[in-house]
Amino acid sequence: MPYRWPAGTTFKRIDVDVQDRSCPVCGRDMHVCDHRYHHLWTLQGPTQVVNRLVRCPDASCESRGCTFSPEAECAISMPRWCLGWEVFCWLGHRRFARHWSVSQLRAA
Repeated sequence: MPYRWPAGTTFKRIDVDVQDRSCPVCGRDMHVCDHRYHHLWTLQGPTQVVNRLVRCPDASCESRGCTFSPEAECAISMPRWCLGWEVFCWLGHRRFARHWSVSQLRAA
């Protein structure tokens, strides 16, 4: 079940773009065709990650139907998770190294 963000939540925005914009098949410059929005919790608060998806504009290219997404997307959080890696690590350290209970984690 997806996480429901409270109404009026203010998000910090992070824009992520594909590093190599050249098509792997024909070498042409790919164009942004769509955006994927991912909302998650980080240590800085609620964050919106905007992924720019790219596609080859050449109609005769073999990769025409493929959409390429940024590789850096997985460095921020896992797909379909509402926690960033930094929050995940913070929770894991408190839970297992310091033996905090779930109620202590929620209070912190």
